[in-house]
Amino acid sequence: MSNPVETYFSEANNRNLYDVRSSQAIALFDEVKVKFPWATKDDTFAISSAVQHEVLTEPVISFALNSAATIALVGNTYVGVMRKFCMTSGTSFLKLYPVWNESYPSFLPAGCTVMFKSEHRVEFGRPAPSGLDNFYDCYFKGDPATVETHFELTERRGNYDTFYGVTVKDGAVVRKKQYVYDSSSMFTDWDVVHMIQKRRA
Repeated sequence: MSNPVETYFSEANNRNLYDVRSSQAIALFDEVKVKFPWATKDDTFAISSAVQHEVLTEPVISFALNSAATIALVGNTYVGVMRKFCMTSGTSFLKLYPVWNESYPSFLPAGCTVMFKSEHRVEFGRPAPSGLDNFYDCYFKGDPATVETHFELTERRGNYDTFYGVTVKDGAVVRKKQYVYDSSSMFTDWDVVHMIQKRRA
């Protein structure tokens, strides 16, 4: 059993992301392959546990695509790409992570560093869930006590670092995610990635 490379908590929900070579990721891939015969892990470096998506209202398993696949699909202007497999409806879509280029959002407490905004994309020839244009995620860093108080979150903080994401639908926050890292991994250091991506843009 391998430790997850990333864990997030969404109130009672939590999701782990595992290195694609781990036993957990291989079992999850086999589960996806039954529903999506076209799925491959050759372009993937991490696979998530299934998590009940509060907006799509079904369990979703995520594949983190490697840099070659990301560039081939969307170019080099995005931090990364996740392929999302919706396990009840048998639909899928891509989730991209561009740098946040809008004004400071009113739903965040003052003093946060806003980093990325999710973008959803339908893959040609593959059915996608409806309503993907109705919501997005905002990813940010802030003082943990301030963020926890503002969003009424349970205190959860990583020994290495803590980041946050909120899902916004129709202008309202409908999901709050706490990304807790106890040690450095391929998914930590969002702030460094953000700085590099802003320079590149």
